[in-house]
Amino acid sequence: MALAVIRTAMFYVVLMISMRLMGKRQLGDVEPAELVITMLISEVASMPLQDADVPVIRSIVIIAVLVCLEIIMSAVSMKSMFFRHFFQGRYSILVENGKMNQQEMFKLHLTVDELLEELRQNGAVSVDEVRLCVMETSGRMSVLLKEDTPPCSIPVSLVLNGKLIRQNFARAKVDKKAVDDFLKTRGVALSDVFWLASENGEFTLTQKEEAGG
Repeated sequence: MALAVIRTAMFYVVLMISMRLMGKRQLGDVEPAELVITMLISEVASMPLQDADVPVIRSIVIIAVLVCLEIIMSAVSMKSMFFRHFFQGRYSILVENGKMNQQEMFKLHLTVDELLEELRQNGAVSVDEVRLCVMETSGRMSVLLKEDTPPCSIPVSLVLNGKLIRQNFARAKVDKKAVDDFLKTRGVALSDVFWLASENGEFTLTQKEEAGG
């Protein structure tokens, strides 16, 4: 039984890495971890149905291990930015103000034809008509057309759950002093910040709620 648990954990890690290497466009409408868990549970649940010699309790234990892994990974992702990006990925801006982001397309193994097909399905005849096209962490594309939206940008997260995201400072064109000064004017400590983002130089703040509130 212990061997089955170890093998289950190993398969979970291997499948997670495989999903991430294939790129977000392969995932469809679910997060990588959700897809891996669904695949494994489906396979494990079918084993005792297909083979009467396979003990039912063994499949139940393996499924319980998978559920526990998912809960643990979700908890770890809430605390660690590294694990959050690994397990959930990051959104990617593919088109901004009519210009394709070739570097992001290369990272996602996305061809121009595939991008144009997705844009057409969202009502855009050409790239010039697109205000923003974003590949979400689920693998789906969100497309905003220029005629439907005013000039806009995606908010850049600067603080998540009380932790600074320093790698986003340059993109948001802010520094730590600007963040500290803003929080000081609001009388909010860094540890009390649930989410702080910057959009076109304007900050958006959401404080942590009291437990049970």
